[in-house]
Amino acid sequence: MILLLAVLGWETWPRTGNSSALPSPTAPACDGSAAPALVGPRTSGLWLRTALEAVEPSDPRTNQLRWLVRFTVPAGAPGAAIVDVRARFTVAGQAGVQVLGYDLVEPTQRPVREDELVDVAPCQTAVLAIRTGGPLLDGTFSYELLIEKVGLPEGATVTERFAVDLACSNRTFTCAPVAAGATPMPTPTPVAGVLNPHF
Repeated sequence: MILLLAVLGWETWPRTGNSSALPSPTAPACDGSAAPALVGPRTSGLWLRTALEAVEPSDPRTNQLRWLVRFTVPAGAPGAAIVDVRARFTVAGQAGVQVLGYDLVEPTQRPVREDELVDVAPCQTAVLAIRTGGPLLDGTFSYELLIEKVGLPEGATVTERFAVDLACSNRTFTCAPVAAGATPMPTPTPVAGVLNPHF
């Protein structure tokens, strides 16, 4: 019996030595890999990595699009990045689409309020979904998304800008990126391109 307890104790108490270097099963991956994106991934400041990953329909019945923005802080950064959740858009240099709301997609899924602060600690990623409503502009236009206040791990504050050319259809309420070097389709003026918002 004493021998059995001694063996069980050796198995259940924390071990020392080389075994402490083994990765924890709950430790963040920090692998530095990145999914394909419309814009980026790119480095902002010294540490923060940002990307506009996708523009996708979230609810065609209510004419909503989701703009997915990824923020990643690698291991070794001196602190967290702080994202002030507030976005605005311009289309062809003019006032853009209407922002309806925000959702956090990673690391957890939940709605977030405008001006809520989202911390992205070292070795973590946050994906913010920005929901916008129609009507869209038919044709190809330059869209610019601005996240107005992002605190960098090293202490500075910047505005994140993502510019992308999108070919959008008001009939199907979809947008597709225009490939680099492609000849864009003729575009109407922004005013003439706005169609009836009721589908």
